Amino acid sequence: MARKPTLRNRRHLAMQRVLRATRVERGYKQRELSEKLGRASNYVTLIETGQRRCDIPEFFELVEAIGADPVAVFTRIAQWSP
Repeated sequence: MARKPTLRNRRHLAMQRVLRATRVERGYKQRELSEKLGRASNYVTLIETGQRRCDIPEFFELVEAIGADPVAVFTRIAQWSP
C-alpha cells in the first residue's frame, strides 16, 4: 500500500492557513514568534509555507506562545475549507 504524502495535502494546507491567520490575529510577525519560541528566525515561515512539518508538541508550543487555545485552533483546522 502506497503511503500518501502528508505535506501539501488539504489537511496540511488547512493547518498552514489557520496557524498563519491565528498568528496575524494575535498581532505577531513570523520573526517575533520564532524569537519568542527560541527558534531560528525562519522557523514559523517554514511551517506556514509547508516546507517544515509541525508535530503535535510543536503545534501546542506555537499556539500557546501566541496566546491562543490549541483546541480552538485545532477545531478551526478541522473545519477549514478552501
